[in-house]
Amino acid sequence: MGGAIASDIHGKNHHVDGCFSEHVLHFTILTESGEIKKCSRDENADLFWPTMGGMGLTGIILTARFKLKKIETAYIRNEAIQAKNLDEIFTLFEESESWTYNVAWLDCLQRGKNSGKSIMLRGEHATLNELPQRLKKNALTPRKKFSFTVPFYFPSFALNPLTIKLFNWFFYHKQLKKHLKNYVDLDQFFYPLDAIQNWNKIYGKKGFIQYQFVIPKANGKEGMRQILETIAKSGNGSFLVVLKLFGRNNPLAYNAFPFEGYTLALDFKVNPKLPALVAALDGIVEKYGGRIYRTKDALSKASLTSYLKNIDSTKFNSLQNERINSSL
Repeated sequence: MGGAIASDIHGKNHHVDGCFSEHVLHFTILTESGEIKKCSRDENADLFWPTMGGMGLTGIILTARFKLKKIETAYIRNEAIQAKNLDEIFTLFEESESWTYNVAWLDCLQRGKNSGKSIMLRGEHATLNELPQRLKKNALTPRKKFSFTVPFYFPSFALNPLTIKLFNWFFYHKQLKKHLKNYVDLDQFFYPLDAIQNWNKIYGKKGFIQYQFVIPKANGKEGMRQILETIAKSGNGSFLVVLKLFGRNNPLAYNAFPFEGYTLALDFKVNPKLPALVAALDGIVEKYGGRIYRTKDALSKASLTSYLKNIDSTKFNSLQNERINSSL
């Protein structure tokens, strides 16, 4: 939980529910001076907000209390919709903003008219009445699933443009209908990779980096198109590519990564050409007014990972006072 607060994590529901900071009631923190402080929106707020997304720089988080969402079942009413290109998936995101959970898997090696080929996954928590009869008996217990363990590190040549293209082709076409509706349990919807133990070994002993950025909504499609073309040309593909739409963020949570726009997360295998690709991607992100997610950053420059350059302490204090006055 300390890491979740320090990164002010977000999920597939950011456009509806915001970051983790929106749900934290209070926490205790051990400061540099050795003092333990309880922090909330009303108590030590000057430490509460900097700690949210502060990457652990304000102290060690000892305890936390936060709100959860009440659910009736362990299942998600899921819809999976194939999109042929970037135009189609952006339209689907705009049409799906009322759904609580939205995410898209994307084939990052497609080019031209097929750039942005993807599958939209959107979902709502299923009520007990909605569930098929076969799932109602143990409605709050996720089903036991087959789990596979990657037994060894793959050789460095195993993950290449050809194998990634084959994986992406299979993943897209295994869905036989353009629009699929079904019920999946929470683990399958939120944590699909948990079914594969030690999946990181697929990237070989040198491992991988995660790269995630957000681009303002107005520039989202144009920026994403350039990003995807750059990745496809480089040959440094990723078979784990996730596109999401962020909503507006709480202005008090000034360390939070998200703002209203589109975010793309990728995993890249470490290789000699990767630093040059990241530098090129950084240039596009900066060109369109975006930023890099500090929690996943490995190679990016400071100008893209600093969220504080436009923060005015007077404005922050004014926002905090407005929040307090509105709650009285």
